[in-house]
Amino acid sequence: MFLTAMITVLSLALGSAPAHLAPQSTTAGPMALSGSGHHGPAAGQFSVPGPSGPGQMLGVMRAPNGTVLFHIQAHVNASTTSPAEGTLDGVIVRVAGPNPGPFALLHGVWKHDPVHGDRFHGMILRPPSPAHPTPTPIGTIKGQWYDPDGPQPQVGHFLGAWRIP
Repeated sequence: MFLTAMITVLSLALGSAPAHLAPQSTTAGPMALSGSGHHGPAAGQFSVPGPSGPGQMLGVMRAPNGTVLFHIQAHVNASTTSPAEGTLDGVIVRVAGPNPGPFALLHGVWKHDPVHGDRFHGMILRPPSPAHPTPTPIGTIKGQWYDPDGPQPQVGHFLGAWRIP
């Protein structure tokens, strides 16, 4: 339901200026998002869902030179079958370049795995527009999150990498 609401809000917000969503021609600060592909590190806070509701993933996506290009704002939802895994649903907001504001959707999964490490991965999606009514994958993000020991809710952190080809 959260993803549907976010798609609707972003569609309305971006409906008048979908050009800044086109990865083949968008400029973001010192780095142009073009067909040649762009990538960089991602990092921030990560909290798992608790009894009071969803957790959060709040962070930044940087260019290889360290420039912050995007903010990540996502809900960390528990699955209906296991509290140790679930979904990520959120928004990626451009903070550098000529068109700051909502840029893309984030939809992914997370899993607590004490043996192999706590991991997440997701798709970066272009929101729907009149020309493209279905969210379109334009990139990926993946990484590892670290949950502090102790009673919930506590905020840990995540480290990862993103790519928009």
